[in-house]
Amino acid sequence: MTTARFTLALALTAALLLVVGCVPTPESVPLPPPPTAQELEQGVVTQALWFGQMHQGRATTSGEDFDMRKLTASHATLALGTRLEVRNPANGRAAVVTVNDRGFLEPGDELGLSAAAAQALGIQDRRRSTVVYRLAR
Repeated sequence: MTTARFTLALALTAALLLVVGCVPTPESVPLPPPPTAQELEQGVVTQALWFGQMHQGRATTSGEDFDMRKLTASHATLALGTRLEVRNPANGRAAVVTVNDRGFLEPGDELGLSAAAAQALGIQDRRRSTVVYRLAR
């Protein structure tokens, strides 16, 4: 009886591994190309989204906890610690943020902002807004 149970367990495990191995993996969305030095000097127009309470306290790529009250950003390709001036072209408001994360971005997104940055730019009433960013001086 023990041998029969063992054989059955082994067969079920093999079948499960076979089924799992046949499941297609989701295709990864390629990262957007990093902005060129010239683009970073002149300004990059992009859609930015912002993050607040839902992400509060979660670890960022830089190792610090996300704090929605700080002027921080998530960027797909820029070096952690990069300081960006982000401007809302609709109202002219600007904020200087520090890139401290790669996470929280949705496929195809390039820039994520903290709630404090969104508020400084006047975009906190929309999930996604057009912004222009460049290296902070």
